[in-house]
Amino acid sequence: MAGMEFMEKINHLRIDGHTMRIFVSVCETRSLSRTADIFNLNQSTISHTLDKMRSAIGDPLFLRSGRGITPTDKAIAIVPRIQTILAELEGLATQEKYDGSIDKRPIILAISTPALLNEMRALHSLITEVSSDIRLEIRRLAP
Repeated sequence: MAGMEFMEKINHLRIDGHTMRIFVSVCETRSLSRTADIFNLNQSTISHTLDKMRSAIGDPLFLRSGRGITPTDKAIAIVPRIQTILAELEGLATQEKYDGSIDKRPIILAISTPALLNEMRALHSLITEVSSDIRLEIRRLAP
C-alpha cells in the first residue's frame, strides 16, 4: 500500500506541456472534436491525453452534458494554474536581453592569486572607459 501512495504522489510528474495544452483547450472549447481539430489529432488521442490528466489529478475533469462536455469544479479550479505553468514554460524559450545601463549591481570578479591584480586593474580601467557607472569589485578566492 505504501508503494501505491508513492506512485500517486509522483503521478503528477507525468503531465507534460502538451497534455496541459490539450486540457486547457478542451476546457475552453468544451469539445474533444474541436480540440482534436486544433491540434490536428484524432479524438481518441485527445481522450487518451485527458486520461493521463485524470489519472494524475484524481478527478474526471469533464462530465457529459447533452451533446458536449462540462468541466468539473476541479478542472475549472486548476485551469488558471495550468495556464500560468504553460506561460512560464514558454518563457523558458524567450531569450532575455541584458541592459547594463539599468543594472546597478556591481560586477564581481574573483581571482585566485594576487598576481592577477594588475590585470584586474587594467580590466577595471577598460570597463570605466565604457561607463563610469559600472562598479567592479575584485575579490580574492579563498585558498
